[in-house]
Amino acid sequence: MTIRLKPTRYIPYRKNDIIEMCLATAQWDEKQSERFRKFSQLLQSVFHYEFHQVQEQLKDAYAPINPDADTREVKITNIDHGPDFIDLLESLLDKANYEKVSATANGTYALIDYVNFKGDGTNPTERYNHQGWGLMWVLVEMRDVPAGQAAASEFAAAAKRCLDRRITNSPASRGEKRWRAGWHNRCDTYARAF
Repeated sequence: MTIRLKPTRYIPYRKNDIIEMCLATAQWDEKQSERFRKFSQLLQSVFHYEFHQVQEQLKDAYAPINPDADTREVKITNIDHGPDFIDLLESLLDKANYEKVSATANGTYALIDYVNFKGDGTNPTERYNHQGWGLMWVLVEMRDVPAGQAAASEFAAAAKRCLDRRITNSPASRGEKRWRAGWHNRCDTYARAF
Protein backbone atom coordinates (compact mmCIF):
# COMPACT_ATOMS: atom_id res chain seq x y z
CA MET A 1 0.00 0.00 0.00
CA THR A 2 1.41 3.38 -1.05
CA ILE A 3 0.93 6.27 1.35
CA ARG A 4 0.45 9.57 -0.42
CA LEU A 5 1.03 12.72 1.57
CA LYS A 6 -0.84 15.88 0.72
CA PRO A 7 1.60 18.31 -0.97
CA THR A 8 2.40 21.01 1.56
CA ARG A 9 5.50 22.71 2.90
CA TYR A 10 5.20 20.74 6.11
CA ILE A 11 7.28 17.57 6.42
CA PRO A 12 5.75 15.35 9.11
CA TYR A 13 9.11 14.00 10.30
CA ARG A 14 12.00 15.43 12.28
CA LYS A 15 15.33 15.77 10.45
CA ASN A 16 16.96 13.09 12.59
CA ASP A 17 14.07 10.69 11.93
CA ILE A 18 14.51 11.16 8.19
CA ILE A 19 18.23 10.46 8.48
CA GLU A 20 17.57 7.32 10.52
CA MET A 21 14.92 6.13 8.02
CA CYS A 22 17.44 6.57 5.20
CA LEU A 23 20.06 4.63 7.14
CA ALA A 24 17.60 1.84 7.92
CA THR A 25 16.81 1.31 4.26
CA ALA A 26 20.44 1.64 3.09
CA GLN A 27 21.76 -1.19 5.29
CA TRP A 28 25.27 0.25 5.44
CA ASP A 29 28.06 -0.71 7.79
CA GLU A 30 28.87 1.58 10.73
CA LYS A 31 31.58 3.52 8.85
CA GLN A 32 29.29 4.30 5.89
CA SER A 33 26.46 5.20 8.25
CA GLU A 34 28.71 7.61 10.16
CA ARG A 35 29.82 9.25 6.89
CA PHE A 36 26.17 9.68 5.90
CA ARG A 37 25.39 11.28 9.27
CA LYS A 38 28.29 13.72 8.84
CA PHE A 39 27.16 14.50 5.29
CA SER A 40 23.63 15.12 6.60
CA GLN A 41 24.98 17.56 9.19
CA LEU A 42 26.90 19.45 6.51
CA LEU A 43 23.84 19.56 4.28
CA GLN A 44 21.72 20.86 7.16
CA SER A 45 24.31 23.57 7.78
CA VAL A 46 24.23 24.67 4.13
CA PHE A 47 20.42 24.88 4.10
CA HIS A 48 20.42 26.71 7.43
CA TYR A 49 22.95 29.23 6.12
CA GLU A 50 21.09 29.77 2.81
CA PHE A 51 17.73 30.27 4.50
CA HIS A 52 19.32 32.63 7.02
CA GLN A 53 20.75 34.69 4.15
CA VAL A 54 17.32 34.87 2.48
CA GLN A 55 15.75 35.86 5.79
CA GLU A 56 18.29 38.66 6.26
CA GLN A 57 17.71 39.92 2.70
CA LEU A 58 13.96 39.99 3.31
CA LYS A 59 14.46 41.92 6.55
CA ASP A 60 16.73 44.42 4.79
CA ALA A 61 14.25 44.86 1.94
CA TYR A 62 11.36 45.40 4.36
CA ALA A 63 13.20 47.73 6.74
CA PRO A 64 12.65 50.97 4.78
CA ILE A 65 8.87 50.49 4.82
CA ASN A 66 8.42 48.78 8.19
CA PRO A 67 5.87 50.89 10.11
CA ASP A 68 6.77 49.18 13.40
CA ALA A 69 10.53 49.58 13.16
CA ASP A 70 12.20 50.18 16.49
CA THR A 71 15.69 50.67 15.06
CA ARG A 72 17.27 53.90 13.99
CA GLU A 73 17.01 54.88 10.35
CA VAL A 74 20.29 55.40 8.54
CA LYS A 75 20.09 58.04 5.82
CA ILE A 76 22.28 57.16 2.87
CA THR A 77 21.87 59.81 0.21
CA ASN A 78 22.98 57.79 -2.82
CA ILE A 79 20.44 54.98 -2.35
CA ASP A 80 16.83 55.54 -3.37
CA HIS A 81 14.10 53.15 -2.24
CA GLY A 82 11.65 55.22 -4.26
CA PRO A 83 8.16 54.48 -5.47
CA ASP A 84 9.31 51.90 -8.03
CA PHE A 85 10.30 49.61 -5.13
CA ILE A 86 6.88 50.01 -3.53
CA ASP A 87 5.08 49.53 -6.85
CA LEU A 88 7.04 46.38 -7.57
CA LEU A 89 6.46 45.02 -4.09
CA GLU A 90 2.71 45.61 -4.35
CA SER A 91 2.60 43.94 -7.75
CA LEU A 92 4.61 41.02 -6.44
CA LEU A 93 2.29 40.51 -3.50
CA ASP A 94 -0.81 40.83 -5.70
CA LYS A 95 0.42 38.26 -8.16
CA ALA A 96 1.58 35.88 -5.39
CA ASN A 97 3.90 34.11 -7.80
CA TYR A 98 6.23 33.24 -4.94
CA GLU A 99 3.55 30.90 -3.59
CA LYS A 100 2.85 29.45 -7.03
CA VAL A 101 6.51 28.75 -7.74
CA SER A 102 7.25 27.29 -4.31
CA ALA A 103 4.51 24.66 -4.71
CA THR A 104 7.06 22.19 -6.12
CA ALA A 105 10.50 21.07 -4.94
CA ASN A 106 12.21 22.40 -8.06
CA GLY A 107 10.28 25.66 -7.68
CA THR A 108 11.56 26.08 -4.13
CA TYR A 109 15.06 25.30 -5.38
CA ALA A 110 14.60 27.92 -8.12
CA LEU A 111 13.65 30.64 -5.64
CA ILE A 112 16.54 29.90 -3.29
CA ASP A 113 19.10 29.48 -6.04
CA TYR A 114 18.04 32.58 -7.96
CA VAL A 115 18.14 34.90 -4.95
CA ASN A 116 21.68 33.67 -4.26
CA PHE A 117 22.54 33.92 -7.99
CA LYS A 118 21.18 37.39 -8.84
CA GLY A 119 19.90 38.86 -5.57
CA ASP A 120 16.46 39.74 -4.28
CA GLY A 121 15.92 42.61 -6.73
CA THR A 122 15.50 45.41 -4.21
CA ASN A 123 18.91 47.04 -4.57
CA PRO A 124 18.45 50.12 -6.79
CA THR A 125 22.08 49.94 -7.94
CA GLU A 126 21.38 46.56 -9.58
CA ARG A 127 19.44 47.99 -12.49
CA TYR A 128 20.10 49.17 -16.01
CA ASN A 129 17.67 51.75 -17.43
CA HIS A 130 15.59 51.44 -14.25
CA GLN A 131 14.99 47.71 -14.86
CA GLY A 132 16.39 45.05 -12.55
CA TRP A 133 17.02 41.32 -12.75
CA GLY A 134 16.78 40.06 -9.15
CA LEU A 135 14.16 37.71 -7.74
CA MET A 136 11.48 40.37 -7.25
CA TRP A 137 11.75 41.41 -10.90
CA VAL A 138 11.47 37.81 -12.12
CA LEU A 139 8.35 37.16 -10.02
CA VAL A 140 6.74 40.32 -11.39
CA GLU A 141 7.79 39.38 -14.93
CA MET A 142 6.02 36.01 -14.73
CA ARG A 143 2.92 35.41 -16.81
CA ASP A 144 -0.22 34.16 -15.08
CA VAL A 145 0.03 30.39 -14.79
CA PRO A 146 -1.29 27.82 -12.31
CA ALA A 147 0.71 26.90 -9.22
CA GLY A 148 3.11 23.97 -9.38
CA GLN A 149 5.26 22.76 -12.24
CA ALA A 150 3.76 25.28 -14.69
CA ALA A 151 4.82 28.09 -12.35
CA ALA A 152 8.34 26.67 -11.98
CA SER A 153 8.66 26.51 -15.78
CA GLU A 154 7.34 30.05 -16.18
CA PHE A 155 9.74 31.24 -13.47
CA ALA A 156 12.63 29.82 -15.53
CA ALA A 157 11.33 31.57 -18.67
CA ALA A 158 10.77 34.87 -16.82
CA ALA A 159 14.28 34.70 -15.33
CA LYS A 160 15.72 34.31 -18.83
CA ARG A 161 13.65 37.26 -20.07
CA CYS A 162 14.91 39.44 -17.20
CA LEU A 163 18.51 38.41 -17.78
CA ASP A 164 18.15 39.00 -21.54
CA ARG A 165 16.79 42.47 -20.79
CA ARG A 166 19.76 43.04 -18.47
CA ILE A 167 22.14 42.16 -21.32
CA THR A 168 20.27 44.44 -23.73
CA ASN A 169 20.28 47.35 -21.26
CA SER A 170 23.85 46.87 -20.04
CA PRO A 171 26.69 49.10 -21.20
CA ALA A 172 28.33 47.50 -24.24
CA SER A 173 31.73 47.85 -22.58
CA ARG A 174 30.71 45.27 -19.95
CA GLY A 175 30.32 42.55 -22.58
CA GLU A 176 27.52 40.79 -20.70
CA LYS A 177 26.45 38.85 -23.81
CA ARG A 178 29.21 36.37 -23.02
CA TRP A 179 27.25 35.20 -19.96
CA ARG A 180 23.91 34.57 -21.71
CA ALA A 181 24.41 30.85 -22.45
CA GLY A 182 25.55 30.06 -18.91
CA TRP A 183 22.74 32.08 -17.36
CA HIS A 184 20.17 30.36 -19.59
CA ASN A 185 21.57 26.92 -18.71
CA ARG A 186 21.22 27.73 -15.02
CA CYS A 187 17.65 28.98 -15.49
CA ASP A 188 16.76 25.82 -17.43
CA THR A 189 17.44 23.78 -14.27
CA TYR A 190 14.57 25.61 -12.55
CA ALA A 191 12.03 24.11 -14.97
CA ARG A 192 13.15 20.50 -14.47
CA ALA A 193 11.01 18.54 -12.04
CA PHE A 194 12.93 16.63 -9.37
